[in-house]
Amino acid sequence: MLGFIVLAVLLLGYISWGAYSVEQQERAVVLSFGKYDRTAGPGLNWHWPPVEQHFKVNVEQTRYYRLTEDMLTKDTNIVGVSLEVQYKVVDAEAFILRVSRPEELMHHATESALRQVVGSSSMDDVLIDQRELIGEQIGTLLQQYLDSYNSGIRVVNFVLSDTQAPEPVRDAFNDVARAKEDE
Repeated sequence: MLGFIVLAVLLLGYISWGAYSVEQQERAVVLSFGKYDRTAGPGLNWHWPPVEQHFKVNVEQTRYYRLTEDMLTKDTNIVGVSLEVQYKVVDAEAFILRVSRPEELMHHATESALRQVVGSSSMDDVLIDQRELIGEQIGTLLQQYLDSYNSGIRVVNFVLSDTQAPEPVRDAFNDVARAKEDE
C-alpha cells in the first residue's frame, strides 16, 4: 500500500513538472533532445521533462527599436538620422531558434539598411527632397535583411522621425532650405 502511494505521488509530481500554460498572445516552442519538435498554442500544455524543454514568445506584442546615427551621404556630407522600428514576432520557431539577441540583430540590420540607403543619397535628398521615399526604402531593405536571416520578425511600422544637418552647420543649412522654399 505504501509503495502504491509513493508511486502515485511521484507520478503526480512528474505530471505537474511537465505541465505548463501558454497565454493567448504567446506560442511555445518545444525542443526534444535540443531539436525542434513542435510549436504549442495557447492553453494548458505538457512536455516530457527533462527530455523536452519549452520556450515561450509573445507573438502579439509590438516591440520597438530606436536608432540615432550620423551617416555619410554620397556627396560626402554628414547627416543625423533618427528612426523608430516597430516589429512583431510572426514565426516563434525561427525567432527562438535563429535569433539569440533580437536587439542586436535589429541594430545591425537597421544600421546596415540605413547606411546603404543614406550612403547612396545626397544630403538634400535625405533632409528635404526625398525624405519619405528614403524612409520607405530603408524599411523595405530592413525587412529584406530580416527575411534573409530567417528571423521570424516582421516590421509593422517604420518611421524616419528626424533628419538633420550636423550641429556646426545646422543654422546655415536651415537658411539655405528656407531660401529654397521661398523661391
